[in-house]
Amino acid sequence: MNLFEEVVLSLGSSWQFSRLFPFVLLFISSFLIIVVLREKIKRTKLKWFLRLSILLIPTSLYFAVNPIFQSDLYDLSREINVKSINSLAKDEFVVFTLPNCPYCLETISLIALLKKRNPDLTVTYKIVTHNDGGDIESLLKKNRISFELLNKSEQIELLTLGSYPTFVFNTGAKVLKIWDNNSFGTKALDFIEDHQS
Repeated sequence: MNLFEEVVLSLGSSWQFSRLFPFVLLFISSFLIIVVLREKIKRTKLKWFLRLSILLIPTSLYFAVNPIFQSDLYDLSREINVKSINSLAKDEFVVFTLPNCPYCLETISLIALLKKRNPDLTVTYKIVTHNDGGDIESLLKKNRISFELLNKSEQIELLTLGSYPTFVFNTGAKVLKIWDNNSFGTKALDFIEDHQS
């Protein structure tokens, strides 16, 4: 998340709205610029090109730096019956990681923000390792996020399918919602916030 999205989020909006709002604002602002400059634009030979450029370039540049992914628009989770997994409590949110996985390290600031917005949410990082927690352990300590070290097991493999990080949320409705790194976005964050008891 960038600073502007964090400001919108801090005003109480949903994760998805904070991601989409800058695009809407840029598009409307560009349209207003075209309206204000319409007389000057009419006098040019390339008026349609100029209008389209003013309308699309700011939004396109913002998108290039802060893209919207499918996971920001759709729920891309998979579900597993809770009966096959016995170690997660209701409303527990778990992130399975590897000790020095760069994608896993990137999740910490986002999850710290989620925890800040939802202090009652139980968040635990489960670091799958045979040795120590590596770089991720020190970052989790710094951000005061709970973690534990685990050996790889069949149960972990069932949840992660070998993809790290993997995000798991127990809704208490007899299913676990599971997202891999590519399917975890603002839609998933909104789901977690909406389904806490």
